[in-house]
Amino acid sequence: MKKILCLLLTAAMLIALVSCGSFDYENADYSRYGKIMDPKDITFDMLREGYNNNRISISKEYSQFTLMNGYAIDFMVSASVILSEDNGERMVAEYKPWTLNTKDDCVKGYVVGKEAGNAVFDNALIADVTKAEITSGQYRTIEYNKSFTFDMNIPSTYKDATVAGKTVAFTITPTAVYPLVYSDAELIPLLIQISCGLGGEKKTGEAVELGDIITIDFAGSLDGKLFDGGSNEDYSMILGKANFVPGFEDALVGHTVGETFTIDVTFPENYGTETLAGKLTKFEITIHKAYAMTDAFVLDKTEYKSALEFREAVAIQYYSMFYGTELIVGKTEFTDYPSSLMKSYKKLYKKNADEMLNYYYSLYSAYYKLDEMKEILFPDGIDAYVEDSAKDMASKDLVSSKILSDNHVSFDEKAYDEYVTYLAGVMSTSEKTYTAKDMEDQYGIERITVNGKLTTANRYVYEAMTCLPFALDYVEAY
Repeated sequence: MKKILCLLLTAAMLIALVSCGSFDYENADYSRYGKIMDPKDITFDMLREGYNNNRISISKEYSQFTLMNGYAIDFMVSASVILSEDNGERMVAEYKPWTLNTKDDCVKGYVVGKEAGNAVFDNALIADVTKAEITSGQYRTIEYNKSFTFDMNIPSTYKDATVAGKTVAFTITPTAVYPLVYSDAELIPLLIQISCGLGGEKKTGEAVELGDIITIDFAGSLDGKLFDGGSNEDYSMILGKANFVPGFEDALVGHTVGETFTIDVTFPENYGTETLAGKLTKFEITIHKAYAMTDAFVLDKTEYKSALEFREAVAIQYYSMFYGTELIVGKTEFTDYPSSLMKSYKKLYKKNADEMLNYYYSLYSAYYKLDEMKEILFPDGIDAYVEDSAKDMASKDLVSSKILSDNHVSFDEKAYDEYVTYLAGVMSTSEKTYTAKDMEDQYGIERITVNGKLTTANRYVYEAMTCLPFALDYVEAY
């Protein structure tokens, strides 16, 4: 009886918190708080802007990246023509057209792999090589404001005789990297769906090309014995973009769907695994499936100019499945907020601010006074933090609640339980398993509820949008 009573009290508390006091979600006139955008009015440019803002956020969060095709990079560059070289001593002359080496005068938003004519230069950005033409090597770790150098042979046909047929030494200093939000592996199921719709699935006996999506088995051996990490089954990848050891992917080109064959691959001398570094290995390959996704296929079948541009559009549409509701929040100008929501959320964020202040002061009290720590954490003051955070939470609550109401969907106790269980699963690792109670203790029921509404509403925003270029079904988040 006591257990049942506790469960009833817990359910009552959950319902009370989810309903946020006296605010009547079901019968509310949402128009009195602001003009909330209709999902049909979302444009693809809006989605692109949101996607790129996400890339910028990731760029600021980290300072080291492994550069890949499709990443954008800001960098300072110095270029010098090598006039002569004797016993390691170089005579060089600065080549000013390619020298942009101040933070105000530098290369901005350079997209790696975008232009076929820059393939050799891009190789030297991606691979840890000293000569751009070397096609083997470890992938380069890019670190902000840390320079690296490489030489590059300029074709004799280049339009400027100053560098045509010469070797140019480049010094690159990265200042920002904008990675892709989604890896190719995440996009492959969507790309396969689109390729099939365009007639791109290859039949048994058809050859594969760089850019195709392929599914393979592979098993790598050294001196006749399989080595750790060298085998996989039903592995899907974009051929030429999968960051395998150099030489592996090129060796698959021309082989056919359904074929089993063996290739030789020499690992780079500087490979991270000592037992494989510089060693000649064999891989047995079986190509099970292949789907056309080359530049030529994309240009022929779609309005896009390259496979890279095409994949970016798919990534943006994928992004819209998870961030459509937040985009509407950002585009809505609120003129008022329900007093019951604001009261509830101000209380939440005041508690949050006090906990943050106490936590960080306990860590750094030897270095800062309490008022100094408060200034560091809340430069505009705690009251401003509480007010702004409460408005942000209320905005998300109002927009997502209106969308759910318009679609006759209720974020009820069952929906809440499913969402908080999903969160616990996402947060759990092999070292620690989290429970729904852990999530509530860490984030609070109110925040989980609003985020759950946002996530649920995304489906209805996505299905209502008219700007999407591809016929892709909504991907369930949980």
